[in-house]
Order: sequence, then C-alpha cells, then structure tokens
Amino acid sequence: MAVDKLPDALARFESNSRLNILKVVLDIIMMSDS
Repeated sequence: MAVDKLPDALARFESNSRLNILKVVLDIIMMSDS
C-alpha cells in the first residue's frame, strides 16, 4: 500500500509545501510500519 502512495506523495511534493510532504511521508511510514 505504501508503494501506491508514492506517486501521490511525489505529486504533492511539487504542488505543496515541505511541511505537507513531510506529513505525507510520515503517513506512509505509519502505514508500512503497521
């Protein structure tokens, strides 16, 4: 599931601030951890 989120995270990185991408990355980490 984390792999499916990668394209979305990359898209957000270009359009949103670094704080938002950091939140997305943390969300991905939480998903792959559990």
